[in-house]
Amino acid sequence: SIHPDAAFSEQIVFCVVQSELVDAVTSIVLGAKKSSDEIVLSIPAVKSEHTNGSDHNSAVSKGLFSTMNPTLLLSLCDALGESQRLAKQFNDNNGQRTLLWKAGLRGSSKPNLIRQETHALRAMLAILLRLLNDPRSEPVQDQVAKGVLSVVSAVLRGYGEAASDARRTAYAPVVCELLQECLRLPPHLLPALGAEFPLHLCELVETAEGQPLRSLLATLLRQFILTKNCATAHASAKPE
Repeated sequence: SIHPDAAFSEQIVFCVVQSELVDAVTSIVLGAKKSSDEIVLSIPAVKSEHTNGSDHNSAVSKGLFSTMNPTLLLSLCDALGESQRLAKQFNDNNGQRTLLWKAGLRGSSKPNLIRQETHALRAMLAILLRLLNDPRSEPVQDQVAKGVLSVVSAVLRGYGEAASDARRTAYAPVVCELLQECLRLPPHLLPALGAEFPLHLCELVETAEGQPLRSLLATLLRQFILTKNCATAHASAKPE
């Protein structure tokens, strides 16, 4: 039989590896993040007749998104989605977390995989919203649009339904990522976020915490209002 300590160690290693893989994918695809909660990927420069060390380092810094096939990027999103769902399933199972805590996974709080859950969601969000505005993804546009609706819903639901301050704090950067990526989209693509997305933003006004989140939210709402006003004015100006 497996000793309980060995079983715990195996599960801990599995969780750590999952979390590190999520961060590694984020760094490789979207670029090395210069913040404390992101992995900074360090790859030696490889010189060739086509690139030099500076070009390579620049590519690593910006990520390899533009060089990757959209189908491959969607496959990565599927893997990230599976990682996010597994983490969320564990985080939502309070009974299991309590049992593990009492059985030996000691700490100041119950074990959780909130970092894995939110980082996977954040990476999916950035990849899918960039694919939405990428001409290369036209052959898989339906899959991209479906993925966008799913991940946007998951982000807003995760923040809005957070049952604790810690969980809401963990989800705040993901919501900020959503708002930032939306602001990068051209106005004609905003409807792809769903017909109810503006209403969800209004609901977010009631729960948004922190100046960065509120500022991004205000900017995006202004953009929606201006886009709506421009569309209305354009329609009114058409000759009958």
